[in-house]
Amino acid sequence: MPIPSYSGETCVAFLDIYGFKKLMERGIKAEEALDKFYSTVFRINRDFNEIGINARKIRSLVVSDCSVIFVDNTGLTQDKVEDVKTVLRFVQKVNQELLVIDGSRSILTTCSADYGRFKYEDRIEFEGIGKDFFFGQPYVAAFLDNEKLKNKPGYCRIIGKNLRTLDDNLTIFPLSLLKTEGDYYYFYWMLNNLDELGSFQRRYEDVSESTYRNTAALLRSLGSSAGRSESSDQS
Repeated sequence: MPIPSYSGETCVAFLDIYGFKKLMERGIKAEEALDKFYSTVFRINRDFNEIGINARKIRSLVVSDCSVIFVDNTGLTQDKVEDVKTVLRFVQKVNQELLVIDGSRSILTTCSADYGRFKYEDRIEFEGIGKDFFFGQPYVAAFLDNEKLKNKPGYCRIIGKNLRTLDDNLTIFPLSLLKTEGDYYYFYWMLNNLDELGSFQRRYEDVSESTYRNTAALLRSLGSSAGRSESSDQS
């Protein structure tokens, strides 16, 4: 089913496969990674919208090694907090699923998100040409910011300029996994709570200087249980 046209204030995330250029150099592994990436985003998006969270819908545009994700809040009362919570739940689930492929190999991502006016149009298609038209400040900001995370596999952050209302809701899951640092909210989707943050950061620094495989193993060991307390923490 095509994505319906949308125009309004919403949360937009840019999710990118980390290290895809290196995967391309290995040929078939890039193809496997893309297949896993596409199928995972599609399946989780479908299931996510079937369950429904406050009637908000997740929309995902997947192109090559990245996905543009936004919340369709059409007809609902404007609520920045609920929009952000919806995106974060989705991003966490996608990242957790991508950590395990055939029991060992993993796909790591980087992700940036922002809030603002965004427009998507499902335009008329002609034979041989498909049209997906989208633009807006939060998409541009998220795309540009994601470029700054190229040395941080697994990291996700929100640009805080337009979202300071989150400060009053940081005890609510999944906002409880946000850590304010300067102009950003970092989303530690791989943790159960921020009490684990200090240990994670020390271990991350140790392994990230070695190999992609070690970083993936660390995130996998943490991410296997992260988010299980969601049902009891939601409000």
